[in-house]
Amino acid sequence: MSHCHCLRILLVAVAVSLAHPGAKASDSACDDCLCLQAAVGGTGTYPSDGGAVDIEVTVEHPGACAVTAVAARFSLPPDWSFDSMLTPGPAIPPVQGATGTIEFNYVFVPAFPFSFEFRLLAPAGLTGDAAISGAAVYRTDGNELRTPELTTLIPEPRVLSVLLAGSGAVSARIACGTNCLGNAIVLDAGEHEFGRGATLELSPEAAAGYAFDRWGDDPSGCEIGKRITLDEDRAVALRFAPARMLDIHLEPGNSASVSVDLLCLGESSTRPLTPVLPGTFEVPEGRSAQVAVSPAQDQRFTMWAEPWVAPENVRDNPLTVAVAEDRTLTARLRSIFHSADYRTDEPLRQWVIEFSELLRVIQLFNSKGYHCGHVGDPDYPSPDGYSPGSEALWQNGLAHDADYQPQDWRIDLSELLRIIQFYDLPGAGYCTDKSYHYCPDEDTEDGFCPGSEDMPSGGACTD
Repeated sequence: MSHCHCLRILLVAVAVSLAHPGAKASDSACDDCLCLQAAVGGTGTYPSDGGAVDIEVTVEHPGACAVTAVAARFSLPPDWSFDSMLTPGPAIPPVQGATGTIEFNYVFVPAFPFSFEFRLLAPAGLTGDAAISGAAVYRTDGNELRTPELTTLIPEPRVLSVLLAGSGAVSARIACGTNCLGNAIVLDAGEHEFGRGATLELSPEAAAGYAFDRWGDDPSGCEIGKRITLDEDRAVALRFAPARMLDIHLEPGNSASVSVDLLCLGESSTRPLTPVLPGTFEVPEGRSAQVAVSPAQDQRFTMWAEPWVAPENVRDNPLTVAVAEDRTLTARLRSIFHSADYRTDEPLRQWVIEFSELLRVIQLFNSKGYHCGHVGDPDYPSPDGYSPGSEALWQNGLAHDADYQPQDWRIDLSELLRIIQFYDLPGAGYCTDKSYHYCPDEDTEDGFCPGSEDMPSGGACTD
């Protein structure tokens, strides 16, 4: 008599105390030919008030061995009964209400792989663990064969109580092994049963118009996911707050990436937020968020444009924003070149303050003020985007980079001397081919550094 080493039967038990399937952590028993696997799904337990437990059976035949007959036989716990077939399956199923041992017999061996599902009914008032045992019965070319009996434990229920403030729910996934999570089960406020010892991955699910604030036992408000083990009855509390929209705009558009992090309460750490739309973030009402802009390689952040941003914070990046209502925040960006270095159409002119460019800054200095110009307008010639003179109506855009201490739409003497410093550097014994370079990470007065990045200390050439 030969033995087949290439047929495998899968038994999957799915407890249906909730509408969504959960994790399936499999047990298995094998002989020389077959391997029978069984698992309890759903919430990993039986309903304590009685109810349906669905069983899924899958038969795989990955090899070339000849199976001439196949059936399945299961032993039910006391007072459990067979209810119905849920999918087409064996030609001879058990009768409704059958208890004890039930059999599923095929008249003809079906094409592999094949599956069928059936429903059991568990009685109300159960206590302690329950178990379902079963075996695959089959023939190849000789006597009847069967796998070793497999007993699958169905642990008694444990209660997870969910307490909600605001509008939302909690999503639970049963951990079913290493790097394995079951499908999500959405839990509203109330009591929910899971198998004793089940490990759950919990995450908040805010309702429309609300945002997750924090877990009841997380005063910092930073924890987004939670893992618990139901070795006993447990309770979790979640707080949802009305969602306030934080819309981030970029000028010019698509010139940077934006990140928004929720500030933890009383801590220095943060929780990253995911945009609900490009540039739009939901923030729990009353919380603070940290907004950061990462410009493209040829751009740099200059300021936040909204008037509600305090003057001392308009150049903060990241910026901390208290979100008590819907907010719009505009980040203004510009080229990484200094405003005085406006003739950058040719590579050799980039990062060099030329004499004509220095004269332009001197012109703005002598005018005792300047304003945003009209580039391309023949009536208001403005090669660099600025015009001499104080016109308050036009002092609402990006200020000149030379106007920084303070930024007041006027270039004073010390600010002019900074441009003269840049102008003097190339040549004249200094080892640099640049007048300046952009250095936002260094502690400088204006975000720029004299000379090139690799200029020797002190700037002078050495032999």
